[in-house]
Amino acid sequence: RASYNYSGRYFADLSLRADQSSKFGPNNRWAVLPAASAGWMISEESFMENVHWVNMLKLRLGWGRSGSTNVPDFSYIQYYEVNTSGGGNIYGDDSAVVLRNLLPNPDLRWEVTDEWNAGLDFSLLDDRLYGSVDAYYRYTDGALAPAPHSLESGISMYYDNVIDVSNRGVEISVGGDIVRTRDFTFSSTVNLSLNRNRVESLNSAQLDETYQDLIVVGQPTGVVKGYVVDHIAQDISEVQELDAKAQAAGFSSYQSLQIGVGDYIMKDTNGDGHITSDDRVVIASPEPKFFGGWNNRFTWKNLTLSILFQYSVGSKAVYSAVQNDLASSFQESISREVYGNTWTPERTDARYPRLAAMVYNYNSATNDRFVFDASYFRLKNLTLGYTLPARWTEALHATSLSVFFTATNLFTVTPWPGIDPETIGSSVVDMGINSDPYPLARSFTFGVNLKF
Repeated sequence: RASYNYSGRYFADLSLRADQSSKFGPNNRWAVLPAASAGWMISEESFMENVHWVNMLKLRLGWGRSGSTNVPDFSYIQYYEVNTSGGGNIYGDDSAVVLRNLLPNPDLRWEVTDEWNAGLDFSLLDDRLYGSVDAYYRYTDGALAPAPHSLESGISMYYDNVIDVSNRGVEISVGGDIVRTRDFTFSSTVNLSLNRNRVESLNSAQLDETYQDLIVVGQPTGVVKGYVVDHIAQDISEVQELDAKAQAAGFSSYQSLQIGVGDYIMKDTNGDGHITSDDRVVIASPEPKFFGGWNNRFTWKNLTLSILFQYSVGSKAVYSAVQNDLASSFQESISREVYGNTWTPERTDARYPRLAAMVYNYNSATNDRFVFDASYFRLKNLTLGYTLPARWTEALHATSLSVFFTATNLFTVTPWPGIDPETIGSSVVDMGINSDPYPLARSFTFGVNLKF
């Protein structure tokens, strides 16, 4: 690592590291990971001497490369392992020595990410207004992921540098002391982030069936594919008309599963006159338009109040509780969202189709009627603290004594019909789907801080 500082105005930093991992073959074990950054303290230049309202202004530029080895050990070779799942009996017990269920990949290599960043830090008006603005672009070349293999070989998977993915975005943080007096201060800080994730390439690789609908080239990671509902069938004659057109095109029916009055009729998105899995399109993206937080701090003498809000705007997710309701059997309860919102002869403009058990149709197939806005605004944390006078601490022979009260998750404003939009998963397989797991707890804490 080498650093340079000229007159407190110009800065530079260079670093180089090389890592070796035995997870990869002899030709791919090393990864060389350089980084470079530069800074310019604009506020220290001579032409800023008379600009008294600027306390600090700094421009930053940087580039760096990082690597990941997120695969099992020795994924590039095959070897034997002990299988204790039973049925072996080679040694008179239920263990056996078998080939590992992993196809070796000698070309497996490091997952490499390059990131470019430009930022501006500022402090103005006697440090009463401060913040930063950052813009970045991140490109991951060959993200490591499992890929399926022909089961006839006796091995079901292998690891490869399957995915190229990019992230670009902006992060903004602005804060200030809105009120600053001898006994009272009020400061507030708002941060906003927007990130655009995109799967750039699958490198001609196959994906595990679990991921095929979640990782789509040109889309953010974790999207949900499903059908688009055209409308709910109101008369059997329209179903017969659709079936007649499909039969004229060489198909047995418009939808491969039966349609009755009150059922969903799906949209033929590819225009072939017949509904199949090929008509599924991306119906939900877990990527918000922007997200962030808002922190407020009030101080009056020895009393301090902190209030933190967090927010997320624009993400979409499938509320699978509705899907489960429409696939349920007789005498099972249904969710609040579905109750009173299904098709009946008297309620023909309902959002959801008729409730019927053991009927084979597309009503419970993943579709855009199950997609909801997962935006929210939440009072995440509230903390009230009081530092006791010095005479109290002196009496206890302590250096400080304070009491505090903290409350978390006090309220949430959201259009999401489920229990909590923040509990939507973060992994690829569940970041666009929510089935009402255990909600975040609302908690209240009282404590004492005593230091000697």
